[in-house]
Amino acid sequence: MSRGPSNDPGTLELSVSLAGGVKVTITAPSSAAVLASQVLNHVAAFQPESSDPSEFELVSGGSVSPTRSVPVRVPETRDQVRRSLLPCPGHLFGLSSRLCGSSLSGRARIERAWTCGQWAAAVQASRIHSPDRTPAIDLRNRYYAVLRAPGLSVPTIFQSSAGYWACIRSLEDSDAISQAFPSETEAKIYLQAAGVVDPTIAP
Repeated sequence: MSRGPSNDPGTLELSVSLAGGVKVTITAPSSAAVLASQVLNHVAAFQPESSDPSEFELVSGGSVSPTRSVPVRVPETRDQVRRSLLPCPGHLFGLSSRLCGSSLSGRARIERAWTCGQWAAAVQASRIHSPDRTPAIDLRNRYYAVLRAPGLSVPTIFQSSAGYWACIRSLEDSDAISQAFPSETEAKIYLQAAGVVDPTIAP
């Protein structure tokens, strides 16, 4: 997957190469970078159907008609997901001046949040069972971004650990998708990378 130049400075061009020499290119305005990233992630995850003859299986005896077997989607490997991750949109780096006090630069923290968000999106899309390990940061987490949780109607950023745990309750046997960050800016970038542009803010 690559990000190429565009003749119009207000647009971006994303492309991905698939098996068989097929190449898909998406051109979009910079303001729609997140949507373009989501679309291309779906394209990158495409698994072509087998060219073998359709298979049928008899599910019971008698007069029941044969039923076509439905292929089960196999989760991707971490390397496959990692190769599909898109680079962070350049305009987000303008927020780096807000992020200080860490041994990581503001730019590195933005890239960290963006990458975590794309892994979260891959988990939500059932492309992989769990996200990649998040690089450590030497600051206390104060904001908790929840992309998905049982009983949560919309993605939410919690401003306290109490609000977060009241939502999550337990990480054991939970299908919640969440990540904690030192700043609200990083929490928003995480959710934006997962396709959420305007998250709810909660105590």
